[in-house]
Amino acid sequence: MKKQDRKKTAAYLSLAMVFIFSFALLYSYVFRFNTSDYQAHIRHSLRGEGYSIMSVMIRFCNKISGGNILILILMALFTMASVVAAALFIRSLLAQMNLKMDVYSLIPVSATLLFICKIAIPEWSTFYYQDSYASQPWHNSTYTLMRLFGTLVIMMYFLMRKEYLKKLDWKDCLLFSVFLLLTNLSKPNFLLSFAPVMLLVLIKDFVATKGRSFKNAFLFGLCVLVTASVLLLQYNENFPSDGDAGGIAFSISNAIDFVMKDKKILLHMVLNYLFPLYVTYLYLKKRKKAEPFMKTLMSETWLMNLLSLFTYFFIIETGSRRADGNFGWGTPFFAYLLFIVCGCILYKMKKMKLVSEEEYITAKHIYAAHIIFGLAYFFLLLLGYLSWGI
Repeated sequence: MKKQDRKKTAAYLSLAMVFIFSFALLYSYVFRFNTSDYQAHIRHSLRGEGYSIMSVMIRFCNKISGGNILILILMALFTMASVVAAALFIRSLLAQMNLKMDVYSLIPVSATLLFICKIAIPEWSTFYYQDSYASQPWHNSTYTLMRLFGTLVIMMYFLMRKEYLKKLDWKDCLLFSVFLLLTNLSKPNFLLSFAPVMLLVLIKDFVATKGRSFKNAFLFGLCVLVTASVLLLQYNENFPSDGDAGGIAFSISNAIDFVMKDKKILLHMVLNYLFPLYVTYLYLKKRKKAEPFMKTLMSETWLMNLLSLFTYFFIIETGSRRADGNFGWGTPFFAYLLFIVCGCILYKMKKMKLVSEEEYITAKHIYAAHIIFGLAYFFLLLLGYLSWGI
């Protein structure tokens, strides 16, 4: 068998395994164990409730199939598609760093990203999902959609980010807008951490070019403003003027509660982000030799991640949705993004001989630890453990 054929075989097998195992878990969620958000999502959607595009999909699939199997197949396909999206994103980042790698080679690697998990060392941190900020959720349908479309948004953003001052292609703008619209229709959390960083970039470039970038910056930003309009509809759906629906508030006491409930919060942070933290340490040692795009990637991705943590700690819903923790959904996605970016930067530094073989192997072992614990978490879910209880 030729090398390219082996790559294709490995890619197709990886996708097939992702589909089979994700479908098996989703089936157990809906028909065996009430240990996820799926039963609630389906129930609310069939009653005509729900703020996301997921609710429309559930009603449509239920109507044409007379049951829930079709939606489970669709969600397994979306999970599989997120693997392909991650592979395309990684290829795009590597290409912008003058490294070539085909998608087939990247699909098995991107499949492992689904299992990113906090390193749950006994005595230090016994939980896989509790006290977690990076562990990838399996129990929420709208998060699965946000991860897929959000990955494509970030891919388009960094593609356009590099050249938008010189040229802004209308096809890129259209793709960026469509992916962002679909992301916002899935979950609003993405925009809360992404839009402020993009705004800072546009302002910085506007100042640096003494206003000459205004036209392209305005058009680039307009893509976000247009698609963000759906958030107003979602707000009205979630917080109607009548009843005890509540609203959105800034809360210092919420952040204090996090610290009081989790006495080892700093340790848990390290165990969540050990791989990106180690890669960032290696990067900072050689930062002066890094290419400009590497600096852009590292700084903007970390900033998005920190903003997702800020919204989780300090922004709350009031009223009947107070205990739902919905402002926490951005943290696993931007941790997912951070792992991807740090992996690409690590590979580039290896090619530039900015890291030693021992440092590179250490980083790979740390990444493997995250994935091993993620696989353990996944199989516990298959056995019926409560998704957010372990």
